[in-house]
Amino acid sequence: MIKKTTILLAMFFLAVTPIFAQYITPNDGEIYSLDDLVALSNGVLIEEDGVYILNEDLEIAASDTLQITQNGEWLIAPEVLITISGVLQIDAPDEFTINCTDEDEKFEGVRVEEDANIFLNNTIMKNGGGIRLITELNSSITNSEFYDNYGGVASGAVIYVSKGTQIIEGNTFIGNETPAVASAANATAAPVIVNNYIEANNTENSNRPQLNMGPTGSVNDTIKIMNNTIIGDRDLTRVGAISVSALIGGNIRAVIQDNTIQDNRYGITIAGGNVWAEITGNIIEDNDTEGDPMLGGSGINLLTQDSSAYEVYVYDNQIRRNLWGVTLQYDAKANFGDDENPGNNVFSENGNNGSIYALYNNTPNEILAKYNCWIEDESITLEDAEEVIFHYEDDNSLGEVIFDPVSCSILGVEDVLESEISIVPNPAIDYIILHEVSAFNQAIIYDVLGKEVYRNAIESDSQKINFNLKSGVYFIQLKNQNQQITKKLVVK
Repeated sequence: MIKKTTILLAMFFLAVTPIFAQYITPNDGEIYSLDDLVALSNGVLIEEDGVYILNEDLEIAASDTLQITQNGEWLIAPEVLITISGVLQIDAPDEFTINCTDEDEKFEGVRVEEDANIFLNNTIMKNGGGIRLITELNSSITNSEFYDNYGGVASGAVIYVSKGTQIIEGNTFIGNETPAVASAANATAAPVIVNNYIEANNTENSNRPQLNMGPTGSVNDTIKIMNNTIIGDRDLTRVGAISVSALIGGNIRAVIQDNTIQDNRYGITIAGGNVWAEITGNIIEDNDTEGDPMLGGSGINLLTQDSSAYEVYVYDNQIRRNLWGVTLQYDAKANFGDDENPGNNVFSENGNNGSIYALYNNTPNEILAKYNCWIEDESITLEDAEEVIFHYEDDNSLGEVIFDPVSCSILGVEDVLESEISIVPNPAIDYIILHEVSAFNQAIIYDVLGKEVYRNAIESDSQKINFNLKSGVYFIQLKNQNQQITKKLVVK
């Protein structure tokens, strides 16, 4: 009787046990498709009407590859984690979407282990926990889109880089709960973050920027943040644009170049002791969302307690309507222009409490800042420049800013033409209108890889261009026989 009851109980528990549980691929060195995993995983991954559904955790074993080369949709159940110990490769012709089965919930995200690899192209990820890159191998995430993700497995950002030199190029990050990209504060990484459109991330409004980078490794490792558009949400008053810091030790090597940075709490902050950085060619405007000059609002802020190994160059930037133009704190120092390398920085209307502060040197260090335009659109004198620079002349405990000579004759013919040209709307959906383009006869659009995707003649001063392009970052080149100008275009 006891034996019969035991058998019946065993049969009962077998009857109510799900047929699926966590699945790990065979680790036999094979390349698997999603259809292969449907056949092998005993219900962990299923397919319904062309949509793949992952019910439990999935691990791609160390010697295996999951390869997805088709357009489609993959739904992940809430709190489910994908672990990559081998390789995940998604390269859809148009787009492959990864989303949660319940859009009111989130899946845990994608964790890429040491010695593993991930290659994403034309991928859309929504309602997940981001991608955590623990690997030291060089992975790439390109031409992809990230919306409404939260702090799951990646915790600190949609893409969280722990090590290595990862490529993050041509992507769109909009409205995620966490920053778009971050790297560890207690490790070293040197990601390449290029040609991305980044808007209104860190919706939890915590004191973190949209790009939140930690220290780099050796002197050969350099963080590159180039050609990105970083737009804030003015209701997210605590969210900055870019921070690169090594406050608990380590080196910083960074190139921050040709970015457009608008409507954040602050523009660019670099903080740490052992720093080499170039900040060049950026447009930094209206980064004043918190409104309190004691808490932020700098176009560029440089901070260190030890300037012995602090080497920062700041050239060719346009810095407008922030609470402060540039601030230097504690023992920071930088070169804003010298006799061999004119600064060519342009400042306009950076101020608070009724005063204009193009540069505020709150350090004891002498700062070279020659050949800069301290008040845009004016033919300024040294006395005019002195009015917008805070340094030794205002407080003799501070270092002097050497700003003679000043120069506002920075813009050449091409630059003047470029400043007049506008593209609306931008971001766009299926058309744009180019204004003030009568000097050009050709409009060419390229994707981030340099492939031409559109070409047409310019026939009027205000030219409408209709297109059918997938979401992402593009570059529109305007040409005539003698010159060309390139502007960034974002397609939603």
